[in-house]
Amino acid sequence: ERRNDLGDFCSLGLHYQGLVCGRRDDILALGFAQGTFSNRAEESFSADGEKVMELYYQVQATPWMAISPDIQYVTTPGGNEDVDDTIIVGIRAQIVF
Repeated sequence: ERRNDLGDFCSLGLHYQGLVCGRRDDILALGFAQGTFSNRAEESFSADGEKVMELYYQVQATPWMAISPDIQYVTTPGGNEDVDDTIIVGIRAQIVF
């Protein structure tokens, strides 16, 4: 709390592997994270914290590469109550050398 604006943080997630027949290495996942700002950081942020929900599907494209399109829903982004909740759409690539 003395070094970080977040006083508390927790996250949890679930994933299911092999949802699509014939794609046993693919993963469907849902995650949730919540950060609560410390008392020291209250003056910097108008909200008490920030929450994120994420849904993604990881496609094992090759034995050495996975591609994961994902969508995130963020409440009070940046700890600012004046900013609308937002949706973030992205894609990740994991490459093993």
